Amino acid sequence: MKETSPNGYQEPDDATVAMAEGLGELSADLIALVELQTELFQIDAREAAARAVVPTTLAVLAIAFVLGACPIALLGVAWALAAWTPLSPAAAALLVAACGLLIAGLLGWGAVRGYGRCAEAMKGSLAECRRNLGWIKSLLKRERRYRATARNRL
Repeated sequence: MKETSPNGYQEPDDATVAMAEGLGELSADLIALVELQTELFQIDAREAAARAVVPTTLAVLAIAFVLGACPIALLGVAWALAAWTPLSPAAAALLVAACGLLIAGLLGWGAVRGYGRCAEAMKGSLAECRRNLGWIKSLLKRERRYRATARNRL
């Protein structure tokens, strides 16, 4: 047993020192891992943002098309269709409106597909994060086993 000094301080035993060193190394490794994971996330986020440019442009164009000149153009086409065919003005307007909605739907579909590809950029970070969490769990389990073994020796 270790001797206690007059001020009450007792030297730690070898198992305590080893455990403290192990925890210090684990803490340093965890900090380095968090830094690396953050850098990886930033890289993937930049890639996702770069991939989002085209789909965002498509989405903005789709919205601008629907909200801007589209209603006026569709009315003009409907009136022309009613004048050139036996369709009534109401039937021509409904037919042209259906075509306009189809165009907007196709543009929106292209935007949604593009955004789906943006999410793929984050898969690498998520997979790496899962692997790192598994590594941390295994280290913590190993540390618990080591402490239990050290306690049994005492």
